[in-house]
Amino acid sequence: NPPVLNRLSKIFHFLGKLEMAMAVCNMALDVIPDPGLNWQAYCMRAKMLIKLYLRDVERVKIGLAEMPDQSNLLGAKVDLEKVIKVHPCVKTYLDLGQVYYYLGVDAMQELFLVDENALNKALILFDKAMELDLGNVLPELQVLKGKCLWIKNETLEAMGCFKQAIELDDVGSTHRESFRCLMELLLTLYAQKRINMEMLMKEVELWVKKAEEKYPNQQVQQELRLVCRHHTGEVLELSKAMLARGKTELVKLLFETMKCDFNRARLSERSFSF
Repeated sequence: NPPVLNRLSKIFHFLGKLEMAMAVCNMALDVIPDPGLNWQAYCMRAKMLIKLYLRDVERVKIGLAEMPDQSNLLGAKVDLEKVIKVHPCVKTYLDLGQVYYYLGVDAMQELFLVDENALNKALILFDKAMELDLGNVLPELQVLKGKCLWIKNETLEAMGCFKQAIELDDVGSTHRESFRCLMELLLTLYAQKRINMEMLMKEVELWVKKAEEKYPNQQVQQELRLVCRHHTGEVLELSKAMLARGKTELVKLLFETMKCDFNRARLSERSFSF
């Protein structure tokens, strides 16, 4: 019974048992392979293939695997392109756009473009999603579109997407990638001398405050820690300029974040030496 199998695959997926969920999905598609009648199974299988790819990426980053298997992305693309012909909706456009995004960028360094056609296809799909009901209220859609625009060097439009994503996030949300992307983009633009210190201070102060209103403090600090790690020089320059203008609260937050990161690094080195 495919509907029962589809529900069972969702349960396995919820429990994090991706391989078992995939096997059940395949059983459902063996019974009813028609996308018009069983599009749910195609969507679920594509979702799991994307997750398997992202899991591989994380394993590579920590040295537990070789390069991620792109066949998972290609499989998800095939499934979602079947669905989009018979059941186009915001989620399908979003998921297929995400697949094209990952096909268009370097697996380890997302700001490196490897396939411009795939990235352009992702942007077309995100725009189609935004034309549908609820498309304009999904923060994850804004984040993905912003990342595509940043890679294409359309930085002002990218910044607008990241800001919109923060505005759309619910209070208490744990999806704070938009905040980190915005901070890194601002610091990158300053490093490239495309914005001045006055604008950088104004934007950072405003959006750190908004982030603190939206996300748990610990998670804001976690994102700032990553930003400081990648842009230490720019953060130090920003802190000096803010101190000169008496803006001590934000400087204190940045320094505490950097101090925490430094202490963790020392602890890690000490543990390794043992």
